[in-house]
Amino acid sequence: MLLPESVLESFLLELRLTRIWGANIPLEPDEVSSERAAQFRAEGRPLTGNWSDWQIGFIPCYRVSLPLSRETRPYVEFGAGLSVLAHPLIDNGTSWNFSLLAGLWVEKEIGNFPFHIALRAEHFSNFAGLWSQFGFTKANIGVEAVVLSVGLRGLNSR
Repeated sequence: MLLPESVLESFLLELRLTRIWGANIPLEPDEVSSERAAQFRAEGRPLTGNWSDWQIGFIPCYRVSLPLSRETRPYVEFGAGLSVLAHPLIDNGTSWNFSLLAGLWVEKEIGNFPFHIALRAEHFSNFAGLWSQFGFTKANIGVEAVVLSVGLRGLNSR
């Protein structure tokens, strides 16, 4: 099927390298091994995790532009893709995750430079329900984030 050029230009592939961190993140009982859960109980501590890891992802996105003028372009974007963590975030998890995002952008051209500000909602998880359909018992943990981005895009990136 042939798509109009304006639609094709709205598709982009985001390659990202992300640093993830967090302390004392509450975990569900199925997100830790039985040995580790027993250790937490013996110490009288709640089940929590500390994360410090790297993620690389490929996320196809679709961005719709609603130009206000030649210099000011708001965008709405949606994306879904795959990402890999250096280590699973939970004891019986997987390093492979699905990544979802939605966001609002405003790009303002000042001189010949396209500055932008963006607000995104992002989620990644290993979709335990999906894995269980294939006979795997993977715990699910989802990470949600709100990302604020301010920057300068490449001159030929529009």
